[in-house]
Amino acid sequence: MEQILPSEVIERIFVFSQNPELRFISRSFHKISKTTKVRSEFFLFRFGPKNVFDFKEGLPAKFPKLFVNENLSLSLVNLGASIDPNQPKWGDCSTRDP
Repeated sequence: MEQILPSEVIERIFVFSQNPELRFISRSFHKISKTTKVRSEFFLFRFGPKNVFDFKEGLPAKFPKLFVNENLSLSLVNLGASIDPNQPKWGDCSTRDP
């Protein structure tokens, strides 16, 4: 089947829908959902630039397997995600408050 919508439109639909199950609609959606660009836009839109790297509520907490993807993390930073220096470091399992 020929793709009817341009890739950019499919990307926007996927990001703004905030529904990862949309990738099962067609091969076009599935292919686009796997790109680093769309994944980073999806998570930046979902968590916001201040919370995407939050270890309690952001990408590391909700999707730890994706968080270790260096290209995804760099893409998020390039798109404007902020890194809070007060956040615990990756691998710091202590969640106790001082």
